[in-house]
Amino acid sequence: MAPRVSTLVAAFLERAASDTKKASDPLVTEKRYVSLWAEPVVVALCKDDDTSRRMLAQHVLPRLFEALPESVGTILRQLSVYCLSDADLQKDGRFASAQRQQRFDACRQHALIVVLKAARALDLVSIDQLVAMDAGLIEMLGRAVHHPDWSVRADMLGLLCEARKLSTPLHEIELNLLFRLLRVSSNAPSADFRQQQHSALTVLATRLVTIATHADRIVTTGHPPVPSQKVRHRERAKRETAIARGKAEGKSEAQVLSELGILSQDEMVAQARVTLASVEKTINTWLDLAVRGCLYPGAGFSKVAMGLRWLDILCCFFTPGRPAQAPDSSAIPFVVPGLSSPRFEKEGGQLSDSGTVSASEIVTVLTQVLIDDPFEANRASAFALLTMWPLVPPDDELAAAAAKRWAQDLLKRGLFLVNSTRAGESESGALIVRWVFRKFVVLQNMRLDADPSDSGNLSPALSFAYGLASQLKECHDAAERNLLDAAQHYPMHGLLTALQYVVGEIDYSSSDVQSDAKKWHEWLDELGKTATKVTNVVLGVLTNASPEGNVPSSYSEVEDRIDSIIHTGEAENDDASVSDDIGDQDNIDSVAGPKQQVILSYCWRAVKEVSGLLAAIATCPPGSDLGSQDGLVIAPLIQEETVGDIGSLL
Repeated sequence: MAPRVSTLVAAFLERAASDTKKASDPLVTEKRYVSLWAEPVVVALCKDDDTSRRMLAQHVLPRLFEALPESVGTILRQLSVYCLSDADLQKDGRFASAQRQQRFDACRQHALIVVLKAARALDLVSIDQLVAMDAGLIEMLGRAVHHPDWSVRADMLGLLCEARKLSTPLHEIELNLLFRLLRVSSNAPSADFRQQQHSALTVLATRLVTIATHADRIVTTGHPPVPSQKVRHRERAKRETAIARGKAEGKSEAQVLSELGILSQDEMVAQARVTLASVEKTINTWLDLAVRGCLYPGAGFSKVAMGLRWLDILCCFFTPGRPAQAPDSSAIPFVVPGLSSPRFEKEGGQLSDSGTVSASEIVTVLTQVLIDDPFEANRASAFALLTMWPLVPPDDELAAAAAKRWAQDLLKRGLFLVNSTRAGESESGALIVRWVFRKFVVLQNMRLDADPSDSGNLSPALSFAYGLASQLKECHDAAERNLLDAAQHYPMHGLLTALQYVVGEIDYSSSDVQSDAKKWHEWLDELGKTATKVTNVVLGVLTNASPEGNVPSSYSEVEDRIDSIIHTGEAENDDASVSDDIGDQDNIDSVAGPKQQVILSYCWRAVKEVSGLLAAIATCPPGSDLGSQDGLVIAPLIQEETVGDIGSLL
């Protein structure tokens, strides 16, 4: 039905445009058609029917404004004063009348948004014109920030972020409304709104990059960028039409050009400088809202996810030295301190000298999300941001020492979490170890101690790798002595995950690795043997026909096997004079769960992570079948027989 109605309305509007052009007095004819169409359109837009309103916005308003541009101002003025009659409000009780008035106000706010979106798409109205027309329209937009319908908020966000030309500067009123809307909608439960918000903010970031690039060209050259031929023809036609109408209204050509925003060269350069400062302030405000407004301790899943999404957009578009995802823009013409490489001379949580968010504060907050957030999706997003974050090697000894202290403290906390019995904490710890190894040990050649007892004249990466392998051996030895004690005090699934990440992060074709090829080969060989030993230790429980004792035919066999492990552990603990804590059945069950389940969970997690580690060892290092890569001779770090043994074990 909608396409047919749209076709009929389009025919009427084309007839109106044709009559206006042919009339002896086009302005009078256009005003008659505007008065004919404006009132019914306003009444239809303000009805309590969202579907009809969206149909009008999609099919009627664009064609109406294209045929009769003067109708935009008339409709906006009528929307500002349109209200329910006293008879409509008094037909129901007081409470029902109040509800009806609230619904009407909400519909009128949405009507204003769709009218402005359609007019802005045709470049027929600006914020300055809106303020000059009626200040009440801006107040109505301010109330729409708290609209109960999330789809209406998404429409308003699109209105504030989008423009017909990407280089159109953002007005101060638009920025205030935008950040008000972002603040009240940062905890939005609607998935559709979050998706539409991400799309709109991506458009906003593209606009900011384009605005800054164009303003920088004007400041540098003193001339605006040369538009395409199509744009030049359109601007010329718009200027000629405006001059003709202005002269008909008694205005001079200079007044008309001033109203159109056509400035002299000095005024243009001064305005470009103001625009650059405004864009930089907008980015810093957005960054502050993402970090301090969303990523604070105790924030809910939706708010943290929203803040991480905003940070992802900001990093993709405004990271210094990285090409922005915008047309004709290689990079922004200024540096955003919060998105640059962090400096750790000050504590990460302190404010920067300018009061804006510092890079060290953002990195610290992201590591905190990676460690403390219970949701895997948020932890994955935080790790992706940390991975893409620029970390430049310090240029002086003081900064290098501060960065090393910060990285060592973070590694210490990551290793503490790696040795946790909880799966979520151990995974977070493994990701911390992976990030520290990649960003500090590999890229900056920083020596960090993964195992304090380890010492030797090894490269930083080798020393780090041997330290993790040494801790895995300790866990394996504990498992060989007693599985119950190992499950409670020496969990190894986190270490296995961290080692799997480390194996995958090493660039085996680099000169540093190739110069120590023999030692790397020994490390990989020892790591594979340790992983195989771990598998042999835990498979005795997992390969049983009934590991949990649920099948009657094998129940006694499994119970005897696990009970023997438990009794052995209790006997050893008694000899060590700690049987009061470990030997008490109720105490163990209250802390770590039933003993059989603790052992079974420990064995299952261990063999699961061992599989991933062995797969990384078999696939990541260069094998004996790879003689060269890009013309360089690559020393083999794993033998074909080792890969065959891993395949047989798996």
